[in-house]
Amino acid sequence: MGPDLAEPARILVVHSAGAVAKASRFVDDLCVLGYNVVPLRISRTIVDAVLADDPDLVIIVHTDDTFDLARVCRALHGTIRCRILVVCGSDEMQAEPFVIEALEAGADDYIADSVSQRVVVARVRAALRARPQRRRRARTIELGDVVIDLDAHSVLIDGIPVNCPPRQFDVLVTLASAPGQMVLRDSLISTVWGVPASSVNPRRVRIAISLLRGVIGTGPRRPIIESVSRIGYRLNAPPSP
Repeated sequence: MGPDLAEPARILVVHSAGAVAKASRFVDDLCVLGYNVVPLRISRTIVDAVLADDPDLVIIVHTDDTFDLARVCRALHGTIRCRILVVCGSDEMQAEPFVIEALEAGADDYIADSVSQRVVVARVRAALRARPQRRRRARTIELGDVVIDLDAHSVLIDGIPVNCPPRQFDVLVTLASAPGQMVLRDSLISTVWGVPASSVNPRRVRIAISLLRGVIGTGPRRPIIESVSRIGYRLNAPPSP
């Protein structure tokens, strides 16, 4: 059976670096059923990333202790509008204290990853039914005369489509999701490159930013990427006309 929503429900599968394989299994299984499923690696900017995506359901695959599950649930529960389903891995994480802590922190359901696919799908469908049906809004970010279409992966500048390579597009979306706020270089690497910051030469980030500046160009209604030496970057929106 397909999803309950008029449009395919969008599901984010949040996971740690060590849970890529298990997260991929959930993504594959749910995509086959017609859901729009996207993996999202845990990072310091996870709340901003989830807010920017505006999913219908968040599944957190928790198979190790590399991140604080309760803290993540608490942060997401206070800001997003959808339900949170936690899938745990080890027997230790299935113990009663872990379950209670996650549920009290904001998770809506907590299941073991050893359960059958049928049970997982039933839990997913139940979580989706709990959220009112809605018409999927256009997912765009506008800053001055720059319009970013998140679904089409396209950028318009002053109404004209411009060529924005995938890496630069991801950097632009990450910065534009928090205009005026400093994004740490390490957070940018984790979000865009999807690997630990220590494994990426900072020069690659500087090159990506330089190329993105070339894509954006300059103008009175153009946002400006500000570099904070050795710390990070900030996308400053132009003043309102």
